[in-house]
Amino acid sequence: MGRPVQYRSGGDIEYWGLDVTSELRATDALTVFGTTSIVSDDACDGGRARTSP
Repeated sequence: MGRPVQYRSGGDIEYWGLDVTSELRATDALTVFGTTSIVSDDACDGGRARTSP
């Protein structure tokens, strides 16, 4: 199991994101579910990372 990581603010961090979820009930016994996320950046440059105890 991983440990959470926290970042101290080293200045302004600007990014945007979009989450989309869809669920389709095909029959009473079958449901199809999907989700996706899009973000403008996948890393926070700057700041100092530290792991929580």
